[in-house]
Amino acid sequence: ADGGTCEPLWRGWTGGVVRSSPAVANGLVYVGSHDRMVHGFATTCADDVCQSIWRGDAEAPVESSPVVADGYVVVGANDGSVQAFSTACSDRQTGCLAVWKAQTGAAVRSSPAVTGAAAQGGPMVFVGSDDGFLYGYPLKCRPATNPGPCSAVWASGTSAPITASPAIVDGAVYVSSEDGTVRRWSLP
Repeated sequence: ADGGTCEPLWRGWTGGVVRSSPAVANGLVYVGSHDRMVHGFATTCADDVCQSIWRGDAEAPVESSPVVADGYVVVGANDGSVQAFSTACSDRQTGCLAVWKAQTGAAVRSSPAVTGAAAQGGPMVFVGSDDGFLYGYPLKCRPATNPGPCSAVWASGTSAPITASPAIVDGAVYVSSEDGTVRRWSLP
């Protein structure tokens, strides 16, 4: 409602617990949910209760906050996967499947971060896993002509789970882990 009443303008229900922070891009609010979906709600929804108009089927609960870059919505999932969905997805009923998917050794609760153009030939996605590794994947990891899972092009281990989100600044990636440390690596 308007006028400073502190009431929300709208609510969007996902069907599950939401622990991820929203990402807003191109007129949509993207959020992961324990209902195994990534939902996109129109920022301009005029109803009290809004339905998601974009859905990606992660096939596992999602606590990771999505990142939106270059036509992709990228999240981690509790099954240990990192997944990228097309923002052009149009299957609102069952949700679109991931354009690419990669597997880590444990749940991915860390939220991805995306670089600009990197030396690897394009933007990269960095994300931590509960297996204690920080992984780097090309944002456009697997073209349609190359079926199969996406593989990390960069990985480095720590001594504890990485549930925090990496930060990318001035050619470096930073992340903290549950062993009480913060680490810095140069971007590949």
